[in-house]
Amino acid sequence: MVKNGKLFGKINIIDLLVILVILAAIAAVAVFLFMPKSGGDTLIMKFRIEEVDEFVAKKVHVGDELYDDTYSIELGYVTDVELDDSISYGEVNDGVYTLTSKEGYYSMIITGEVNGRKTDLGAEIDGEKYGVGHSFVLRAGDAKLYLRVYDIQVKGGENTDDDDTDDTQQLVDVSMTFYANEVEDFVVSNIKTGDEVVDVSRKCSFGSVEEITVSDAVVYSENDYGVISGPKDGFNSVLLKTTATGELTSEGVKIDGRIYSVGDEIELRAGSSRFTVKIYSIG
Repeated sequence: MVKNGKLFGKINIIDLLVILVILAAIAAVAVFLFMPKSGGDTLIMKFRIEEVDEFVAKKVHVGDELYDDTYSIELGYVTDVELDDSISYGEVNDGVYTLTSKEGYYSMIITGEVNGRKTDLGAEIDGEKYGVGHSFVLRAGDAKLYLRVYDIQVKGGENTDDDDTDDTQQLVDVSMTFYANEVEDFVVSNIKTGDEVVDVSRKCSFGSVEEITVSDAVVYSENDYGVISGPKDGFNSVLLKTTATGELTSEGVKIDGRIYSVGDEIELRAGSSRFTVKIYSIG
């Protein structure tokens, strides 16, 4: 078989070894490039939407594929679907809203089995980070829904919903108000009750606008007597009230993996308006 240092008298043994090393390197690179980047855990994730059309809700079935339409990521498949009355807010009078349901609509929790990696802040799937409260567009079978991550667990691990320790993550409705002392009139005029309120930098939802209080702008200036405040033509101050879903902590409220505290300054989007605010209260 080996003659004059050649295999079958044709292939040099050293050349053959070089070829095998190259093939092994190519195989290793292929495995690295095409293996799931966030594999490691089988996750049980719940996704929640408070108000969805009946005809959309009934298009979601156990076994349907789950797909993140925002980041183009295959998530997994549906293992359970829970339908209940819609969670809507109806105006009673004088801008006061009350919790109600809406005919022809449901609230919905979709449970899915997802391939990803559990982290301290939620989960990492195909390089994208997901936390409880994270909002995105989900495709489930033939349905397309804008919803939020409601819970993340490792399959077969301890379920924090049944854990009596202090580490249990308790998601609650949290009243939040946001204040801006100087906002252009045309920006304020485009804010309406019902508009979704979002942290622009993290794309985190604070719920929808429930109350709007508009007053004269409060602008600070200096004169010989010190710092004074006064109004400014073409500008207003605005106070927005929302109800967010998050985990109350000693530092404020944890939403989508981030702690928000009173006094935090963030860039906010309310409907089609975008402006900088400070968190005025959490309670």
